[in-house]
Amino acid sequence: MVGPTAGKVALPSGGKWRAYSGSVGQFVTIPSHVDLITIPNSGLQDAYIKIFPFYGKPTTTAAGDALGIEVLINEKTVYKSQNGRSGVSFDALGTAPIELFLPLQSKLEVKSINTANNTLQERGATVLAWLL
Repeated sequence: MVGPTAGKVALPSGGKWRAYSGSVGQFVTIPSHVDLITIPNSGLQDAYIKIFPFYGKPTTTAAGDALGIEVLINEKTVYKSQNGRSGVSFDALGTAPIELFLPLQSKLEVKSINTANNTLQERGATVLAWLL
């Protein structure tokens, strides 16, 4: 896992787990992607996962300045979204969670797509998983 307060915790039922990044932001350099959550091996069962990204207040809402989200399974992009319209920031509150199936023993990565003008904007993600 990656992030200031990253964690992966098996829930009491044993059939679920969660991972969270905490709030990530304020970068001195401008990386194109910011790692939020990395799980090197998802375990010995397939899982159904929901990913809930969150974003703080943007510094600017000019065209092309909205942060985005990218999800990779085994280093292949399976979901990618970034709002590029002028005056509109990516608002995760109005967005449905990202729902995917995660094959057993897979690497899961959740990344924030960064922009030069919003590099100070906070962002993060939570992953909930149900084992199948």
